[in-house]
Amino acid sequence: MLAHLGPDSSIHLALKICRWESGTDVVVQLSGQYLEVQRQTQTFKWEGGYSLVDFDVSVAHNAPLGSTTLKYDVSIHDVIVARIRLDIRISGQLSSQEITTTSCIPAQTAFASYASQDGSRVLDRIAAVKISAGLDVWVDCLSLNPGDRWKSRLRQEIRQRDLFLLFWSRHAKESPWVSWEWHTALEEKGEPALQLHPLDTPQEAPPPDELKHLHFGDPTLLARKAFEQK
Repeated sequence: MLAHLGPDSSIHLALKICRWESGTDVVVQLSGQYLEVQRQTQTFKWEGGYSLVDFDVSVAHNAPLGSTTLKYDVSIHDVIVARIRLDIRISGQLSSQEITTTSCIPAQTAFASYASQDGSRVLDRIAAVKISAGLDVWVDCLSLNPGDRWKSRLRQEIRQRDLFLLFWSRHAKESPWVSWEWHTALEEKGEPALQLHPLDTPQEAPPPDELKHLHFGDPTLLARKAFEQK
Protein backbone atom coordinates (compact mmCIF):
# COMPACT_ATOMS: atom_id res chain seq x y z
CA MET A 1 0.00 0.00 0.00
CA LEU A 2 2.84 2.40 0.89
CA ALA A 3 4.64 1.55 -2.34
CA HIS A 4 1.47 2.47 -4.24
CA LEU A 5 1.05 5.76 -2.37
CA GLY A 6 4.71 6.72 -2.79
CA PRO A 7 6.49 4.73 -5.49
CA ASP A 8 9.81 6.32 -4.54
CA SER A 9 9.49 5.35 -0.89
CA SER A 10 12.11 2.98 0.47
CA ILE A 11 10.74 2.70 4.01
CA HIS A 12 7.90 0.71 5.50
CA LEU A 13 7.37 0.80 9.27
CA ALA A 14 4.86 -1.23 11.27
CA LEU A 15 4.02 -2.41 14.77
CA LYS A 16 3.29 -6.11 15.05
CA ILE A 17 0.89 -6.07 18.00
CA CYS A 18 -1.19 -3.28 19.54
CA ARG A 19 -3.41 -3.21 22.64
CA TRP A 20 -4.14 0.52 22.63
CA GLU A 21 -7.64 1.72 23.47
CA SER A 22 -9.63 3.04 20.53
CA GLY A 23 -9.70 6.83 20.51
CA THR A 24 -6.30 7.18 22.21
CA ASP A 25 -4.10 10.11 21.15
CA VAL A 26 -0.75 8.76 19.96
CA VAL A 27 2.29 11.04 19.57
CA VAL A 28 5.04 10.17 17.08
CA GLN A 29 8.36 12.01 17.19
CA LEU A 30 10.97 11.60 14.44
CA SER A 31 14.64 12.53 14.71
CA GLY A 32 17.96 11.52 13.25
CA GLN A 33 21.53 12.73 13.02
CA TYR A 34 22.20 14.78 9.86
CA LEU A 35 18.45 14.79 9.08
CA GLU A 36 16.19 17.83 9.00
CA VAL A 37 12.58 16.97 9.86
CA GLN A 38 9.67 19.33 9.36
CA ARG A 39 7.13 19.01 12.18
CA GLN A 40 9.16 16.52 14.17
CA THR A 41 6.21 15.70 16.43
CA GLN A 42 2.83 14.62 15.10
CA THR A 43 -0.28 13.25 16.77
CA PHE A 44 -2.99 10.92 15.52
CA LYS A 45 -5.99 9.25 17.12
CA TRP A 46 -5.76 5.47 17.25
CA GLU A 47 -8.88 3.81 15.87
CA GLY A 48 -7.47 0.34 15.29
CA GLY A 49 -6.23 -1.09 12.01
CA TYR A 50 -3.44 1.20 10.86
CA SER A 51 -2.58 4.89 10.71
CA LEU A 52 -0.20 6.64 8.32
CA VAL A 53 1.81 9.59 9.59
CA ASP A 54 3.76 11.62 7.02
CA PHE A 55 7.08 13.32 7.78
CA ASP A 56 9.05 15.49 5.37
CA VAL A 57 12.73 14.65 5.86
CA SER A 58 15.76 16.10 4.11
CA VAL A 59 19.47 15.49 4.51
CA ALA A 60 21.51 18.27 6.11
CA HIS A 61 24.07 19.99 3.88
CA ASN A 62 26.91 18.98 6.20
CA ALA A 63 25.94 15.31 6.28
CA PRO A 64 28.81 12.92 5.52
CA LEU A 65 28.23 9.96 3.23
CA GLY A 66 27.48 6.81 5.16
CA SER A 67 24.75 5.53 7.48
CA THR A 68 22.42 7.29 9.85
CA THR A 69 19.35 6.19 11.80
CA LEU A 70 15.74 7.29 11.62
CA LYS A 71 14.45 7.30 15.20
CA TYR A 72 10.70 7.07 15.74
CA ASP A 73 9.49 7.44 19.35
CA VAL A 74 5.81 6.61 19.89
CA SER A 75 4.25 7.99 23.08
CA ILE A 76 0.95 7.75 24.93
CA HIS A 77 0.40 10.06 27.92
CA ASP A 78 4.10 11.02 27.79
CA VAL A 79 5.24 7.38 28.09
CA ILE A 80 7.29 6.10 25.16
CA VAL A 81 5.55 2.82 24.39
CA ALA A 82 7.48 1.96 21.22
CA ARG A 83 10.82 2.84 19.67
CA ILE A 84 11.33 2.11 15.99
CA ARG A 85 14.83 2.43 14.58
CA LEU A 86 15.72 2.20 10.90
CA ASP A 87 19.22 2.54 9.47
CA ILE A 88 19.39 4.41 6.17
CA ARG A 89 22.31 5.18 3.91
CA ILE A 90 23.27 8.68 2.79
CA SER A 91 24.76 8.46 -0.68
CA GLY A 92 25.62 10.74 -3.56
CA GLN A 93 23.92 8.41 -6.02
CA LEU A 94 20.43 7.04 -6.46
CA SER A 95 19.98 3.37 -5.62
CA SER A 96 17.32 0.89 -6.66
CA GLN A 97 17.31 -1.11 -3.45
CA GLU A 98 14.22 -3.01 -2.38
CA ILE A 99 11.81 -1.59 0.16
CA THR A 100 13.22 -2.00 3.66
CA THR A 101 10.84 -3.17 6.37
CA THR A 102 11.29 -2.94 10.12
CA SER A 103 8.83 -3.68 12.89
CA CYS A 104 8.59 -3.77 16.67
CA ILE A 105 6.25 -4.82 19.44
CA PRO A 106 5.01 -1.96 21.66
CA ALA A 107 5.78 -2.14 25.35
CA GLN A 108 3.18 -4.11 27.27
CA THR A 109 4.54 -3.97 30.84
CA ALA A 110 6.19 -1.34 33.01
CA PHE A 111 7.60 -0.80 36.50
CA ALA A 112 6.71 2.47 38.26
CA SER A 113 9.28 3.91 40.65
CA TYR A 114 8.28 6.88 42.83
CA ALA A 115 8.43 8.31 46.33
CA SER A 116 5.52 7.44 48.60
CA GLN A 117 4.74 11.13 49.15
CA ASP A 118 3.94 11.42 45.43
CA GLY A 119 1.59 8.46 45.40
CA SER A 120 -1.63 10.28 44.50
CA ARG A 121 -0.08 12.18 41.57
CA VAL A 122 1.66 9.07 40.24
CA LEU A 123 -1.32 6.74 40.50
CA ASP A 124 -3.46 9.19 38.49
CA ARG A 125 -0.92 9.15 35.66
CA ILE A 126 -0.53 5.39 35.80
CA ALA A 127 -4.29 4.86 35.63
CA ALA A 128 -4.45 6.92 32.44
CA VAL A 129 -1.64 5.14 30.64
CA LYS A 130 -2.86 1.69 31.75
CA ILE A 131 -6.20 2.32 30.08
CA SER A 132 -4.99 4.08 26.93
CA ALA A 133 -1.84 2.07 26.18
CA GLY A 134 -2.93 -1.26 27.64
CA LEU A 135 0.18 -1.27 29.86
CA ASP A 136 0.43 -3.67 32.79
CA VAL A 137 2.15 -1.35 35.30
CA TRP A 138 3.65 -2.82 38.46
CA VAL A 139 3.21 -0.55 41.48
CA ASP A 140 4.74 -1.71 44.76
CA CYS A 141 1.97 -0.42 47.05
CA LEU A 142 -0.62 -2.32 44.99
CA SER A 143 1.37 -5.36 43.92
CA LEU A 144 3.45 -6.46 46.92
CA ASN A 145 1.88 -9.13 49.10
CA PRO A 146 2.45 -9.36 52.86
CA GLY A 147 5.49 -11.54 53.53
CA ASP A 148 7.09 -10.94 50.14
CA ARG A 149 10.83 -10.54 50.28
CA TRP A 150 10.45 -7.10 48.81
CA LYS A 151 13.97 -6.45 47.58
CA SER A 152 14.30 -9.68 45.59
CA ARG A 153 10.74 -9.30 44.31
CA LEU A 154 11.41 -5.72 43.21
CA ARG A 155 14.57 -6.77 41.39
CA GLN A 156 12.66 -9.55 39.63
CA GLU A 157 9.89 -7.18 38.52
CA ILE A 158 12.36 -4.53 37.35
CA ARG A 159 14.24 -7.13 35.32
CA GLN A 160 11.24 -8.67 33.56
CA ARG A 161 9.22 -5.52 32.77
CA ASP A 162 9.54 -3.82 29.38
CA LEU A 163 9.84 -0.27 30.75
CA PHE A 164 11.11 1.40 33.92
CA LEU A 165 9.20 4.62 34.63
CA LEU A 166 10.98 6.88 37.11
CA PHE A 167 8.67 9.57 38.51
CA TRP A 168 11.20 12.17 39.61
CA SER A 169 10.56 14.79 42.27
CA ARG A 170 12.07 16.44 45.32
CA HIS A 171 10.83 13.50 47.37
CA ALA A 172 12.19 10.90 44.94
CA LYS A 173 15.55 12.65 44.94
CA GLU A 174 15.79 12.15 48.71
CA SER A 175 14.42 8.58 48.77
CA PRO A 176 17.01 5.78 49.23
CA TRP A 177 14.46 3.25 47.93
CA VAL A 178 13.87 5.14 44.70
CA SER A 179 17.64 5.47 44.30
CA TRP A 180 18.06 1.73 44.76
CA GLU A 181 15.34 1.01 42.19
CA TRP A 182 16.75 3.17 39.40
CA HIS A 183 20.29 1.97 40.04
CA THR A 184 18.97 -1.60 39.87
CA ALA A 185 17.16 -0.79 36.62
CA LEU A 186 20.38 0.55 35.09
CA GLU A 187 22.20 -2.59 36.17
CA GLU A 188 19.53 -5.06 35.06
CA LYS A 189 18.12 -3.41 31.92
CA GLY A 190 20.42 -0.61 30.78
CA GLU A 191 19.46 2.88 29.70
CA PRO A 192 17.08 2.09 26.78
CA ALA A 193 14.35 0.84 29.11
CA LEU A 194 14.48 3.84 31.47
CA GLN A 195 12.20 6.86 31.15
CA LEU A 196 12.38 9.90 33.40
CA HIS A 197 9.00 11.50 34.21
CA PRO A 198 9.35 14.72 36.22
CA LEU A 199 6.80 15.70 38.85
CA ASP A 200 8.76 18.85 39.74
CA THR A 201 10.78 21.21 37.58
CA PRO A 202 14.51 20.54 37.01
CA GLN A 203 15.25 23.55 39.21
CA GLU A 204 13.25 22.01 42.06
CA ALA A 205 14.52 18.45 41.53
CA PRO A 206 17.61 18.17 39.29
CA PRO A 207 17.92 14.64 37.88
CA PRO A 208 20.95 12.57 38.93
CA ASP A 209 24.02 13.02 36.74
CA GLU A 210 23.71 9.48 35.38
CA LEU A 211 20.20 10.19 34.04
CA LYS A 212 20.42 13.79 32.82
CA HIS A 213 20.52 12.73 29.17
CA LEU A 214 17.42 10.51 29.36
CA HIS A 215 14.04 11.41 27.88
CA PHE A 216 12.01 13.75 30.08
CA GLY A 217 8.43 12.57 29.77
CA ASP A 218 6.57 15.84 30.36
CA PRO A 219 7.65 18.89 28.31
CA THR A 220 4.62 20.87 29.51
CA LEU A 221 5.47 20.60 33.20
CA LEU A 222 6.83 24.15 33.50
CA ALA A 223 3.71 25.60 31.90
CA ARG A 224 1.45 23.61 34.19
CA LYS A 225 3.41 24.58 37.28
CA ALA A 226 3.25 28.26 36.33
CA PHE A 227 -0.51 28.00 35.80
CA GLU A 228 -1.00 26.30 39.17
CA GLN A 229 0.91 29.08 40.93
CA LYS A 230 -1.30 31.85 39.51
